Amino acid sequence: HVDVCIFCRNHQLYFNIQDKGCGILPEVINNIDNWDTDNLPNNKGFGLKLAHHVITKMNGKLSIKYDSGTRVSISVPIQKRDTE
Repeated sequence: HVDVCIFCRNHQLYFNIQDKGCGILPEVINNIDNWDTDNLPNNKGFGLKLAHHVITKMNGKLSIKYDSGTRVSISVPIQKRDTE
């Protein structure tokens, strides 16, 4: 079971994703910025690192917390489009 909540507030778009699984190991979360480490065989463990990199480049934030499941929170700024 996965719960997803998406909403806008104060020019930010928020995504909250939560499950009741076994969680993400602390060493994975602590190494999210380190491209030299990989948790899965055959270099398949870069999805979370890539997501963090893209979100950061968008001036957003990604946080991961574990408490009876994993909660991933993402926020990215919403920019107004110029219309002509």
